[in-house]
Amino acid sequence: MRTLAILAVLGFSAPVWAQKPEPKYEGKPLIYWIEKYQNADKDQARKDAEVAVIAFGEDAAPAISTLLVMLDDRSGLYRVGVTNMLCAVGPAAKSAVPQLINLLNEKSPRDPNAVIRILCSIGPGAKDAIPAIQRLVLAEIENKRDLDLGIHNCDLHKIGPAVVPLLIELMGLGYEHSAARELAELGPDAKAALPELAKFLKHNKPSVQLQAAFAMWMISKNPDALKLLIDLLESKNLKQIAAAAEALGRIGPAAKAALPALKKRASEELERIRKSEQGLPRDSTLESLSRAIRQIEAKREE
Repeated sequence: MRTLAILAVLGFSAPVWAQKPEPKYEGKPLIYWIEKYQNADKDQARKDAEVAVIAFGEDAAPAISTLLVMLDDRSGLYRVGVTNMLCAVGPAAKSAVPQLINLLNEKSPRDPNAVIRILCSIGPGAKDAIPAIQRLVLAEIENKRDLDLGIHNCDLHKIGPAVVPLLIELMGLGYEHSAARELAELGPDAKAALPELAKFLKHNKPSVQLQAAFAMWMISKNPDALKLLIDLLESKNLKQIAAAAEALGRIGPAAKAALPALKKRASEELERIRKSEQGLPRDSTLESLSRAIRQIEAKREE
């Protein structure tokens, strides 16, 4: 280390052996795989190159400018691969945010879902894109088009607390399930959404009640939300029972008050299956109930 400091003072660059080795995948550098993707004449060869670039993760950051140009290709399948590669760079792709915002602000943006996916993968460093995302989503809702736009299939919560106002707005615009799910992932950082979520505890759809209750618990450990999740186990709808059980299972040991109701429903479901003589179906309600019981009864790690 002292030798390197002396060399620096004297104006010499660090020796080659002291520099970080160039990342490689299967012995080939990043540029090799980018060019292979660009020049591949078969789908499998292109897929292999995509997998390779994804494996570089944040080390693929030097290729961001090139990948953004590639994102404008005419082939949808080609763009999907480029999107996957950009997403793999993660927060290290922060320098791409201004250009991605410009793409969303175009009059007729191409693949807005893909752009939003990339922004989500960047995380809090992409918070400047929230106004563009909001404008685009609200325009789609106003035009009565449901193109998802990253709301159903993208982790908006990864952008961080700055996305909470948008999620609160979406709660009242028909995106209750997705918005509540994202708020739950934010946890305590979504505290500002609690008043809006509370309104949905009395929604006419039990599935919306469930999402709102789970989000409230994840944000503030609200006991009324936990009670509602337990009450939903009394539903006659097996899918609804399974969903409530899964939510309680995710809460874990803190949901121990739900154990009597879970065990009662599991016993009733087991009896129902025995009487039906059809055997235990895959991904059954009983399986969800049993898994929730195990998760709640699990000992906390020391």
